[in-house]
Amino acid sequence: MSFTSGEQRAEQHAERREEHRATVTDPRALRALAHPLRLALLDHLMSFGPRTASECAAVVGSTPSNCSYHLRALAKVGLVEAVDAEDGRERPWRSSATGLSFGRSEDPEFAIGSDTVERALADRQVDDEGRWCTARSPSATSSRWSGAKPAC
Repeated sequence: MSFTSGEQRAEQHAERREEHRATVTDPRALRALAHPLRLALLDHLMSFGPRTASECAAVVGSTPSNCSYHLRALAKVGLVEAVDAEDGRERPWRSSATGLSFGRSEDPEFAIGSDTVERALADRQVDDEGRWCTARSPSATSSRWSGAKPAC
């Protein structure tokens, strides 16, 4: 399974970077990715480029201090990195790669971590699609289809 930013969001990305997909083989990195907030932070950084903990917090629904903690945890395993701020006061972070894939290993700890992250990614996708279905406006549906049962 692989994890990468969406193409549409990448087009809006202010900082254009060369494609660099990293293969995660460290069980510690998998453990870090198993946290849903860390997945959300990494997804946001991959999609929109460098952001501060405060900017991330507004998007992922957490506090700046909590996001800062989790960004530092991702940095410890090499998934994000601090970048120089334009004004010297802020502390922006960026993803260290534009996409991730998960290597395979005979190590049972790695297999458990990989499975956990893949489940977390699947849960995140289901949650995103559920929010999309909920946010759809009934007025966007043609009256011809008003009696149809929704797929969501």
